[in-house]
Amino acid sequence: MKRGFTLVELLVVILIIAILIALLLPALSRARALATQIACASNLRQQGLAMQEYLNVWNFYPGDDQMQGLVTGQPSPTGNGSGATGLFCAIWPARLLSMMGPGGVGAFYCPAEPLNMQWMLYAPTFTPSGGCYYAYGATGWGYANGWSLLTIPYNNPVVAFSYGYNDWGTYGSGSPAGNNTPGLGLGADIGPSGIPGPFGGFPQLSAGRVVDPSEMIAITDRVSDAALGVPGYPFIYNVDPTITSMDLPQTNVPGVVQHAEWPAAVHNNGSNALFCDGHVSWYSQAALTTINPALPGGADMNRMWNNDHQVHTDSAGGY
Repeated sequence: MKRGFTLVELLVVILIIAILIALLLPALSRARALATQIACASNLRQQGLAMQEYLNVWNFYPGDDQMQGLVTGQPSPTGNGSGATGLFCAIWPARLLSMMGPGGVGAFYCPAEPLNMQWMLYAPTFTPSGGCYYAYGATGWGYANGWSLLTIPYNNPVVAFSYGYNDWGTYGSGSPAGNNTPGLGLGADIGPSGIPGPFGGFPQLSAGRVVDPSEMIAITDRVSDAALGVPGYPFIYNVDPTITSMDLPQTNVPGVVQHAEWPAAVHNNGSNALFCDGHVSWYSQAALTTINPALPGGADMNRMWNNDHQVHTDSAGGY
């Protein structure tokens, strides 16, 4: 007679399999997270190459955003579903993409983010309901006809984004040297060809203004715990280690705050950071936002947000 497995033997085998699965799952999860982090770092390296090409061509950094339609000589883009006159929209992604070609748009999506964080480009004749699309030729902002404008959420809630540009440095929304200088980051609300706009625009930051490109943060993962589309919520394509005035309670987790413009905590509680020389490093979110020089590592991190590589307080005198 053929002897089968006893119930005890089957239970032992099942128990061993369950133990092996329990041991392997965390390792598989870590491997998957690491692969996503590496893919994101590759995206940032591509953005870094495009930034170096942009610097070679124009000799200034791309700048963060500009209020479309309110700058002398600049036509308003066409809006479909929302008015576009006076619309703040990002220009740094479009300017970098102009160095890569439309096929490079995938480099602006972090695979750790939801799919709706992808930047979708559309042909001029295809404008789905909602959103704004550029309807003019090149005017210095880098957008091509039909490209989806990356705007602040309450003007265009269908467009999200997964990377942010270091616009102000540690000084918050202002410049310690006055409105005729581009601040401590890589250029914030800029005007065309370096001319300040009528609504607080700043000149574009020349390449030589960055004292130490290998120690200057350019782009990081964008915070993903923010409530995208909430009216009045801040810019989705910036990073800022100082802003707290626009922080909101997280609706689904009592007691947890959504930080308005902090770098994301999407990769092992941290973010990939692209530096101005093109290299990419990972930092925890806590490290990236510790800019108080009185705290361990605070002075070093503070300098890495500023183009003069000096320690600065923000415009409100805090951290």
